[in-house]
Amino acid sequence: LTFTDDGAGTVLTVGQDGNVGIGTTSTSAKLDVNGEVYISPNTAGKNTFQLTTNASNDARLKMLSDTTTKVDIQANGASYFNGGNVGIGTASPLSEFHVKGDADTIARIEPNNNSGKGTLLVSSAASGDGGMQYDSNANRMYLFSYGDMSFNVGTDNLSGNYPANERL
Repeated sequence: LTFTDDGAGTVLTVGQDGNVGIGTTSTSAKLDVNGEVYISPNTAGKNTFQLTTNASNDARLKMLSDTTTKVDIQANGASYFNGGNVGIGTASPLSEFHVKGDADTIARIEPNNNSGKGTLLVSSAASGDGGMQYDSNANRMYLFSYGDMSFNVGTDNLSGNYPANERL
């Protein structure tokens, strides 16, 4: 069963197998849509959920709060969550990014290049950047700061202030 518009374009197809197609005559799933999908449950047509593609036909999922995009996941592009805490392994994240795991290793930082260096950079607009880097070529872990660095280990075992751009 096929429905067409006045220009003889296919609008809706119901196959003998029960599959439904919108904008297509050949359905390959229970619901097969050729085009963007907007879902607006109880939001007065605000298109709260959007399933679409970018210009290069890569998948894209957007979630909106009223008219502001809060989640944008792109298969081949920048993706972001904006508006709330993100949790992995927890249903109640206590900060902007909260990871909780049952294993000894709960996070892994690994570069896509073959440099052998994995870097965790911690940034503050007010006071600069710092972080840590593991260099597998030298088998060393570095702590670094682009401003003065202070640290304490234990109670009084090791403490001190070090000038900017020093590595420990």
